[in-house]
Amino acid sequence: MPGRSRSSGRGARRHLVLLLAVGMCLPSNAMAGWGYFGEILLMGGRAANPGLLDTDQPASLRRGQGQGTSRLTLGARSAWEKSDFKLSYSPYGEFYEDSDLSQLSHALGVTWDHRFTPRVSMKLVEDFIHNPKLPTDPNGAAVGGALVPDTSITTSDFNQSLSFRATQKDSLSWTYRNIMRLYSSDQLLDTLGSAPGMEYSRTFGPHVVVSTGYEFGAFYFRDGLPSDQDQNFRRHRVYGGYAYDFPAGLHIDFDGGFDHLVFTQNDSDSVSKPFVRSSLGWSGTRVHTRLGYEQGLDEGGGVMTSAWLQRVWTEAHVRLTDRASFDLSISGDVRQSLDEVDPAAITLRTLRGGSSFTYRLPRNWALIAAVTHDRQTSTGTTAIPTEMRANRFALGGSWSFQQ
Repeated sequence: MPGRSRSSGRGARRHLVLLLAVGMCLPSNAMAGWGYFGEILLMGGRAANPGLLDTDQPASLRRGQGQGTSRLTLGARSAWEKSDFKLSYSPYGEFYEDSDLSQLSHALGVTWDHRFTPRVSMKLVEDFIHNPKLPTDPNGAAVGGALVPDTSITTSDFNQSLSFRATQKDSLSWTYRNIMRLYSSDQLLDTLGSAPGMEYSRTFGPHVVVSTGYEFGAFYFRDGLPSDQDQNFRRHRVYGGYAYDFPAGLHIDFDGGFDHLVFTQNDSDSVSKPFVRSSLGWSGTRVHTRLGYEQGLDEGGGVMTSAWLQRVWTEAHVRLTDRASFDLSISGDVRQSLDEVDPAAITLRTLRGGSSFTYRLPRNWALIAAVTHDRQTSTGTTAIPTEMRANRFALGGSWSFQQ
């Protein structure tokens, strides 16, 4: 929509300007501490159903196509007595036999850590991604959402934390999260959300941390709704947490509580459901792996406003030899509309998985083989394909540098 992204993206641009200004205003006498890094990635292979079309579309439209990818990553980092700063920018090109599917995406990441005193520290992180045609950027988007053809998507994920170590065992932290998801299609919901929070944690011995916290989230939506409907909402999240680090490398983390949604301008009742965020991880000499499960009340991924979200994810890194490694990443989301809000009973299921094998060569060269799989099903909505499956296989290489 003309003019829409100009106003909707204003918050994301403020976050980027703030972080970039921080980097520019750091002490000039420390400029010698700047280091630079980058990577060039070139790959080629084949993609099945690259247009993310519904499975009921003719097979001739969903046929596999040759695909080429190129990614350039450029970045800078530096460390001062009290600050660490990192900036990276990555344009990513995807090229298909059908030139209408080819696109150039952009990803920008900024991180700033600052230690005011030995007890007080702050961290700011911004991840910004723009896909002009298809949401298939392998950099991913932390805010998630539906996989939809023929629409651009812009996402921003901003996180800020201020930590205060009151004693050797007690800590307080204040957090702020801001998400943005903008689709060019008027059939999909643009989502804007802000969530300030506070958490108290206490350590018990060398391995145990117990915490409790509260987060208040406010979510706003545009497009995709009848003109007389408003389903903006406020979310109250209260939780307690427990974490244990085993000496052998095993780590357990569990947060549990409840979410309470209050709708701002309609007659819907408030909704309360249990909240869970947990993970189990292992870090060894050659293997690093994590498995997680989450559930709670959240926004609806661009298809609905509020939703009951359940998510399972896993990631693993295996160092086969000093030069060869294997990586695996799988995530599955189920979003279901709330009966109190939407009687249409919308359900969105998304599965995204990828694996890669990397063999490192001398002089910062590497050979890479990668496979990705996307699957999505939906019911109760016509805004996205009812069922979609897409696969990719690619071979290539990369060259990286840092100084």
